[in-house]
Amino acid sequence: MTRSDVIEQRISKLVSGFGRYVVAYDQQVSFTGEQLAAHRQTIALRRQLGSVRAAASDGQFAAALRRTLLAWGIGRRASRLVPEDEFAAALRTAVPSLEELESLTIDGANLPDDIADRLWLLVSSLGVVENRAKLVAGAKTLHHLLPALVVPMDREYTGRFFQLHLPEWQDPASQRRIFGIVYNQFVNVARRVQPQQYVTSQGWRTSRTKILDNAIIGFCKVELAGLPTDSEDETVNQISFDLLGLPPAKDGANSIFGAGHDHGPRVRLLLEAARQARDHQAFVPIGEGHVALEVVMRASAGQPPWDATNYLGGIGDVLEDKSWRSALDHLGQLAGVWLYRNDRQIKEISYREIEAEATGYTVTVRSLARRVCRSARLTEPGSGLHLEAIWQAVIARRTAAWCSSVNTSLARPPRWPTAVTVLRMIAASSSRDQNCTRHRAYLTRPVDDLAVLADPAHAIWARTARPCSR
Repeated sequence: MTRSDVIEQRISKLVSGFGRYVVAYDQQVSFTGEQLAAHRQTIALRRQLGSVRAAASDGQFAAALRRTLLAWGIGRRASRLVPEDEFAAALRTAVPSLEELESLTIDGANLPDDIADRLWLLVSSLGVVENRAKLVAGAKTLHHLLPALVVPMDREYTGRFFQLHLPEWQDPASQRRIFGIVYNQFVNVARRVQPQQYVTSQGWRTSRTKILDNAIIGFCKVELAGLPTDSEDETVNQISFDLLGLPPAKDGANSIFGAGHDHGPRVRLLLEAARQARDHQAFVPIGEGHVALEVVMRASAGQPPWDATNYLGGIGDVLEDKSWRSALDHLGQLAGVWLYRNDRQIKEISYREIEAEATGYTVTVRSLARRVCRSARLTEPGSGLHLEAIWQAVIARRTAAWCSSVNTSLARPPRWPTAVTVLRMIAASSSRDQNCTRHRAYLTRPVDDLAVLADPAHAIWARTARPCSR
């Protein structure tokens, strides 16, 4: 089940039992009296001052808001609030942007389609914290300035409900997408439940957006009670999409990202499909951790596709973060589309071909929460070729067994190559053997940590190739 499926199920359940979850929050609230008192004082001042300009320009309000953020945990651990004078100045600077949004409510019919993007620009530029990660501090600040529009967000409950992992909260590059996904879901819920009806101005029921936050927390306490915080399925952050035509293939001589490369149109189609699927499937690009890549090729019986490993190499390059590459202006905004930071994160690969009337392919990328033995399988039906490469994690260093023969053409590299690179090396090496139409190759290296080659001096590259019956 993908993350978007899980979120959809939880949203449906939240909406159907919304009032019950609001009451559950009231009954099981785990926040302190100091946190409540600071919040209520700030909200009371905001209402007393009337306009957002008056509030953002008022020294007493700025001091109260800063105290509330401190009470709510901002300014502790990795988060650092700016000094009081800078904090007050940051609020005053934001007044023009705040005034543009002052009349909007999260459940209003006139809410602009780009409201999440506009709010994120405000969050990211607010300047109330020194750290690069702005989401939590920005959302909690704006909640007290625009209490009818912005829901306070945090990793403990908002992140848990939407199955967001710690690296996603901490990575500035991911936070914009996270905020957009979460905020748009809050809008969806607000329009269905009309949270204003639950506002009583008593206790924590101070505004329609705080009611939404209360319900999320109540849901977590009722429905997710007893589950570990990181209980998400390791494959839940997954994206899958279909394309017509052939994928871009890695070209050893020329970069497929070149403006005049023959596979340039394929690169653009793949990036556009990835962007659309990313936005519709609530997929968050995998900045850290292991990745699985699956490719299913579809082609007619009389038109077999090209080399599988070159396709995998091309897809792997196109879907990684390309910010380090130069001369990508011809791709426009597509140059910024990526599903994982680096193709070195790929630890599991699956490739298969099926017969179909129309040529096309399906790409699936998913996160692997746990470290696993890296494996890859290439199968070409009809030709009798079966190529399998397996990386085995040997816990006790130096205990890996030597294979019966060592292929000296695979010299030890200074860095452990990507899974796709090794597959291409094996395929290239094996293609020289004209007498074997079917072969199997094994690679073994002793490491203590699959994420890092702990001791390159003891890495063993070995390969066996033997004739097989057809």
